[in-house]
Amino acid sequence: DRDGLIGGVCNGFQALIKLGLVPYGMIIDAEESCPTLTYNVIGRHQSRLVRTRVCSNLSPWMMHLPVGEVTTVPDAVLTGLGTVKTARSCFYKSEGITLDAYLERHAARLRARP
Repeated sequence: DRDGLIGGVCNGFQALIKLGLVPYGMIIDAEESCPTLTYNVIGRHQSRLVRTRVCSNLSPWMMHLPVGEVTTVPDAVLTGLGTVKTARSCFYKSEGITLDAYLERHAARLRARP
């Protein structure tokens, strides 16, 4: 029942997703339509700088960035490919839950790169 911020890096973030704490803010029984993380397309660790677009600045971590701004951030993943059903994705964006998103042309390059 406490209100506050939560953050997780790497497996910590994966645990927050699996428990439902991100994005729901509470522990839930996961359903098939819930967001999850899976292995990236090439099946091995990737580390590089990626370009993202700010989708929401409602978080204290993003409040000084204007929505739509393009930023370059470090990205290192093996199990970092996020999956979410379209309806839920639209809800997350409308509620400001989605903080940033890969730029599409860069995302396509990530999926295709060996």
